Amino acid sequence: MAKFISATLVACRDDEGKLLMVQEGKEHVHGRWDFPGGGFEHDESVKRCAEREVMEETGYGIEVTGFYGVYTEESDTTDLPVIVYLLEGEIKSEGEPDNHFDGEILDYGFFSTEELEEMELRKVNRTEMLDIVENRETVPMERLKDLRKI
Repeated sequence: MAKFISATLVACRDDEGKLLMVQEGKEHVHGRWDFPGGGFEHDESVKRCAEREVMEETGYGIEVTGFYGVYTEESDTTDLPVIVYLLEGEIKSEGEPDNHFDGEILDYGFFSTEELEEMELRKVNRTEMLDIVENRETVPMERLKDLRKI
């Protein structure tokens, strides 16, 4: 049995520098905004998880280009801690979100930092993560250690 949950969150920008965000549809976070991302599938890499989750939730094809850091937080639905990989992604293509997850994501769009300061975010630490994304350089993916395999 797992002792923790692993997830990715991805900061992707449009040509104007606005961040891609998703509006949550799940009951416990309904209407709140977050970076696109989510949990790992069995034996999935950090990079693959991030790219799959952004595609499923927004329809955008991305390439993960770096990471900002690894964080821990409490799960909204279990007693397990969550390891969150905060990554940077570059948008490569546009498409349609996956209808299979209907209801989990209500909406998505690009927002400036100022707009996001006025929006209800999924968790309090997202404000800190937004500050990190705005003010910190990323680290190359080659330097990321997958903490699930230690």
